[in-house]
Amino acid sequence: MIIHDSSKRLGLYIFGSGYLSYDSVKGYFDAEGLMTGPEGVSVELSDDITTVEPGFFERFPLLQDLEIPDSVKDLGLTESSKEFLKKRRVLLRGSFDSPAEKLAKELGLSFCHTGFELGRAGDYYEHGTYIVTLYLDTGGKPRIHQASFSQGSSAGHSFGTDEDLYLPRDFYWEYTPEKIADLCWGACYSAICKNQKLQSFLNKARKRRGFFIDYSRRPDPKKKAQADLK
Repeated sequence: MIIHDSSKRLGLYIFGSGYLSYDSVKGYFDAEGLMTGPEGVSVELSDDITTVEPGFFERFPLLQDLEIPDSVKDLGLTESSKEFLKKRRVLLRGSFDSPAEKLAKELGLSFCHTGFELGRAGDYYEHGTYIVTLYLDTGGKPRIHQASFSQGSSAGHSFGTDEDLYLPRDFYWEYTPEKIADLCWGACYSAICKNQKLQSFLNKARKRRGFFIDYSRRPDPKKKAQADLK
């Protein structure tokens, strides 16, 4: 496992595959200590992690934000871990219908859909690669980040470009993949229009009336149905 600073938020990005244990990242903690701060810390897991050691998240006493990929099948959550997450009121991030959203419903926590790539085009070694990404957060406006890279370049450099486009908070009601693609670089138009994940996100965001949901205020439909039968 490899740990480095998250590019999204104040906190850590843990990269690796398979089983995530404290021993696999212990060297980082021995060298740096637990990342803590007055506003808490965020933890983001990479897409290839499938299982987490029980009690792992309790190693972060100021955990405030946890991004869980769809690849995770077992978060190693004990009753103590669940109580820790609830006490800290940890914000859970992930895709709709993912382990993150299901856990948010179970524990009555807030959930925010994580950002994702809308499209990419080009060849890094020829005329450059163009990447368009949607970023979502609990506050502020959703934004589309566009970046181009070519061999020997970087964003902000003479050979690289990046820019942000801001969307209305409730863009999911009226925007289609085609309307979003119209806002972006033409090189990525086709990829954005054909992006099934984007279409699914828009459909499910409309159904939920948002991409940020406080499940402490929304009763679990199954539990509500059971209560109505009593």
